Amino acid sequence: MNNHLLGQNTLKNQKGVTLIEMAVVVSIIALLLAGTLGGTSLYQASKLRRLSTEIIQYETAIRTFKEEYHYWPGDFNQATAFWSSDDSDVSDGGGDGFVQAGYMDATGESLKVPNHLGNAELIPRKYTGLITDPGNVHFTAGVNVPQSQAFKNLVFAFESDSAAATEYIHGTHAGHFFRVATLNANGEPWGTAESLNSKQSKAVDEKIDDGKATTGRLVVTSCFTGREYTLSNTTKDCKLQFYIERF
Repeated sequence: MNNHLLGQNTLKNQKGVTLIEMAVVVSIIALLLAGTLGGTSLYQASKLRRLSTEIIQYETAIRTFKEEYHYWPGDFNQATAFWSSDDSDVSDGGGDGFVQAGYMDATGESLKVPNHLGNAELIPRKYTGLITDPGNVHFTAGVNVPQSQAFKNLVFAFESDSAAATEYIHGTHAGHFFRVATLNANGEPWGTAESLNSKQSKAVDEKIDDGKATTGRLVVTSCFTGREYTLSNTTKDCKLQFYIERF
């Protein structure tokens, strides 16, 4: 009789231990999942912080160039006098105070911007000032236009608009700016496919500007309603335009 009761108690204890063990396992799995999801969120946040830093670094480089050489990079009309002996790809800009885009030909001053900045040692490396494929492809990421280290598919392309371009981004102001976007099939920095979504763009905007989609120095296209980011839209189709100077 005592042996029978002892067996029952042993069985009960075994069941109790099993339930505890299962609870521990479930808790561990929950912690691992939370850690994984939390890690992913932290990783994405760190990438957005890095992109925000990159934008400010390029702004600083462009402003420093203007202060030192009295021309915008790309528009500098004495570049060959300064750097042609060290860089056969360097060429002069027009010196008219504007950085002309000219995306589909080799005369585009926007193409010369990273080359001038690199030769002035204001960005970490030199970029070729040459069109990649004349008549077809203008920019190639990492070759003649800087690409983001945070989001490899994004590039930084600097240019000027002498008048408000109402046909482009919701009536943008005239000024000097650089675009943070993907490259389209022609190598133009107007692409939106697989760029940033609204939530990501807003996070960058809040870090370096006013957090509004269409006001301030950072404006976007394709992912806003009114002046606000369309946060319910998860499509990665935002194109960022960061103004260095407006007029």
